[in-house]
Amino acid sequence: MEQIPLTPLDEMIAIDPLQILKASIPYCAPRQQRTLCIFAKMLEFQYVCNHMPAENDSLSACNTADKFPDPLEFLSHISQYCHSGTQKQIESILNLYSTISLMQLFSTDS
Repeated sequence: MEQIPLTPLDEMIAIDPLQILKASIPYCAPRQQRTLCIFAKMLEFQYVCNHMPAENDSLSACNTADKFPDPLEFLSHISQYCHSGTQKQIESILNLYSTISLMQLFSTDS
């Protein structure tokens, strides 16, 4: 199975009791697994609601609130949290953008 790193949000909510609950789900009866999965997600949601940083301290890749991240930087960053198939698609998009940028550079020089 492919190992994908935890996102910053997942790292923030990865508390031991919740991780223990999620790790124990495969050892429960099939009828209980669905209920425990839903319960674990509800606990995660509750933890995020109670522990999410204030708006001015939020998780952010931007330097200022009114600045949007560079789309290429954004795609490069999120690709590390994707499976290999999606990573290849993102890489293709990045390569296509680079090719288009080069074409535009050479066409403006003419």
